[in-house]
Amino acid sequence: MTKLTREHVLQIVASARVRGEKVDLFGLNLNEAELRRAKLTETEIRRAKLNGIELPQADLRAMDLRQVDLVGANLSEADLAQADLRGANLSMAVLCLANLDRANLSEAKLIKTNLSQVNLSQGILNQANLGEANLNRANLHRANLSRAKLSRANLSSADLSQADLNGADLRGVDLRRANLSRADLTGTNLSGANLSGARHDHATIWPVNFNPDYTGAIRED
Repeated sequence: MTKLTREHVLQIVASARVRGEKVDLFGLNLNEAELRRAKLTETEIRRAKLNGIELPQADLRAMDLRQVDLVGANLSEADLAQADLRGANLSMAVLCLANLDRANLSEAKLIKTNLSQVNLSQGILNQANLGEANLNRANLHRANLSRAKLSRANLSSADLSQADLNGADLRGVDLRRANLSRADLTGTNLSGANLSGARHDHATIWPVNFNPDYTGAIRED
């Protein structure tokens, strides 16, 4: 599949919004001749079948991608710093090693998404659905994950220092060796979570009546 440029994506998004339609980036399949042109025509944009879009290492910084469907997309190593992805559907997409620094993913769907080693520092993910997502070694320093759904997600070795997890669903989550120093886990559901080797400190806020001493977590002050 042909790799798209930032300009192609911007055009598709802008065109759909002008028509008052939902932006559908559920993969793009255009032939080589179409993509060689400097500019996509309205007809080409309309007939684009967006299924499994390929945007590895794409420059999508600060792009407005609200409500966009990117199911199964390949965005590995893409630069999405400060992008607006509120309500976007990124389920089963590949975003490993992507830069989402300060990106807004509020209420986004990231079910079974590969976010391994992603940079989500100061990202906004409140009420996002990250069920069964792979966040192994992800940077979530100071991220807002309040009321996020993270059941059965892989957060092993993730940096959650100073993250806001207030009211998040952490049932069955893999938090082995994760950094939870100064994290706020007020009201979280940690039923079945694996905290073996997870690091926390005096400033980590745990749910009421939850004792990390029996979980294998390590306190570092």
